[in-house]
Parts: sequence; structure tokens; C-alpha cells
Amino acid sequence: MTSPGERRLDRPPSDRFRAVPEAEGPPSGSTLRAVGAGSGAAAAWAIATVLFGGVLTITAGLLVLAATFGRLVALAVAWGGAIGLAAGTRLAVVIGLVVAGFVLGQLGLWAYGRAEGGVMAPLDYLLTTFEIVVPLQLVIALAVAWWTAR
Repeated sequence: MTSPGERRLDRPPSDRFRAVPEAEGPPSGSTLRAVGAGSGAAAAWAIATVLFGGVLTITAGLLVLAATFGRLVALAVAWGGAIGLAAGTRLAVVIGLVVAGFVLGQLGLWAYGRAEGGVMAPLDYLLTTFEIVVPLQLVIALAVAWWTAR
């Protein structure tokens, strides 16, 4: 009990030295962290595309990879951006990283084919070898990423 003239503080004075006050909740993310996390997922997609499409010569499975990594890129960006990233910015980052992961994966497939003795240009090789699967990968990955990121 306090005496009539005694005053008490709501919080101890040492609370001002805390990194994040308890009332504010978890720290927010940043655009840089969102791009970093999403870039990791996009790079993993490019590597998986070369592994499955080039080394293991799986064609239709690339569509499953596209859907999986479209979602992973969007989730990684959302995790990295946390609550500090606006919805429009998050969507733009996700779309950019999905396109970058797709292009890197396709160039990786072409480079792998080239290392195996191929002589065709990138688009000729990809459309001759994988046909409709190439554009479908991009469409599926973008659709799943958009759905996840919105």
C-alpha cells in the first residue's frame, strides 16, 4: 500500500533501455530483408530447375516445381517483410523475384544442355526440348505467387 503522498511509476525507469518495448509487439521487417529472403527462394528454384529438368530430365515435374517455388518465394518475401512491407510493394517484389528465378532456371537448363554438347540458342533449345512446359512454368509460378502474396 502506498501512503497518501507517495507516487509510483507505471513502469521502472530501466524500461526505456529496452530494444523493443513490450507494448509495440514484434519488430517489423524491411524491404531489404524481404528481397533477401525471396532471392534465396528464387535461387533455390533456379537450382532445382536445372537439377530436375537437366540432370534428371524430368519435364512435367517442372510444373510442380513452379507452383511450389512460386509459393515459397511469396512466403519468404512475406516473412522477410513482416508487417513493415506494404501490400503493393510485397506483390511487386514477389513478381520480380519469381520472374528472376524463372529466367535463371531456364538459362541454367540451356547452359546444362550446352555443356552436354548442345549448339542451339537459348529460346530454340528450351522451346524444342520442353515445348509448352516453359511458358506454363512462368504462368503457374506467377499465379501461385500472386495468390499467396495478395
